[in-house]
Amino acid sequence: MPVVEIHKDPEALTMRVVAQFAAPVARVWAAYADPRQLERFWGPPEWPATFMRHDFVVGGRSEYHMTGPNGDRSSGFFEFLAVDPPHSFEVLDGSAPTARPCRRCPQCGYGSPSSRTATAPAW
Repeated sequence: MPVVEIHKDPEALTMRVVAQFAAPVARVWAAYADPRQLERFWGPPEWPATFMRHDFVVGGRSEYHMTGPNGDRSSGFFEFLAVDPPHSFEVLDGSAPTARPCRRCPQCGYGSPSSRTATAPAW
C-alpha cells in the first residue's frame, strides 16, 4: 500500500492513514471490498494475509491472519464503524489471539484495538 502520511493519536487510540494509489477510486474501493483482492496487498509480502471473514458494511466484521515465512501467525480484526462507498470507511482495528503467537511481535495474541479511518479523495 503506497502510504504517504500516518497521523497517530496514542491517547485517543486512533490512527489515520493516507495513501495514494495509481488507480481510479472505484477500483481501489473494489479491492478493499473483496477479501480475495485485499489479501493481495494487506500486510508485508513476506507475511501474506488470509481473510476468513469480511463483512464490509456498518456493523460488519473482518477477521484475518497473516502467516510468516516460518509459519508463525499474527491475527487481527476490523469492526466497521462507518462505510461510505466509495469515499471512506472507519474501523475499530485490533489484534486477536492466535494459536501460535508471533515471535517477531510480542503483542500478538493480546487485544489492542484502535480506530482507523480511510477516505478517498474527492477527484
